This record gives sequence, C-alpha cells and structure tokens, in this order.
Amino acid sequence: MMLTQFGYSAVTCNSPYGPLRLLSSGPDMFDAAMVDDIMSEMKGTDLVIELLRIKDDVPVILVKGYGDMIPLEQVRATGFSAALAKPVLKEHLHRVLSKVLGKSL
Repeated sequence: MMLTQFGYSAVTCNSPYGPLRLLSSGPDMFDAAMVDDIMSEMKGTDLVIELLRIKDDVPVILVKGYGDMIPLEQVRATGFSAALAKPVLKEHLHRVLSKVLGKSL
C-alpha cells in the first residue's frame, strides 16, 4: 500500500459505513480520511458530512475519477480538505496528505 511507504498506517473499508463505525468508536485514532466520490451505497459528499459530524476537525481527501475533478472551492465547500484524481500517483498522494496534516516533506 502506498501509504505505508511514507510511514503512515492505513485502514481500508469496503463500504462507507465502515469509516463511520470506526471513527465513531475511536475518533482520536484517525488523523485523516480518504473518500471515493462514487460508491454504491453513499456519495462521497454525503460521507464527508457524516464523518465531520463525528469528528469536525478530521481532514478528508476526496478521490475522484480521472478527468472528473471539481474546482477546489467546491471541494472545500462540501467539507473536503483536498482532492485527488485517479490514478493517484504516490508522490502526489504524499504531498496532499502531508499538506492536510500540516507536515513538511
């Protein structure tokens, strides 16, 4: 997994309800979340609203399909801290994650 190459620990979920349960059970266990925009059970924009209800300061990164990016202002207006386009390059992921976590590279 790309995140472990940069020293991060990662938890993956196969449905949008997984992150909601995990964050509810231990809000301080997570420093950030990455959310796909298109999921079968819930849109990423709806999930970010629910995540921020649980932990209002968690940075959430939106992952969108290739060529399907929305303006940064719109990303932030929906509650996301940043956005990435697929395919996600590991260097770009590292840069964006470091930025939302306030870490220097």
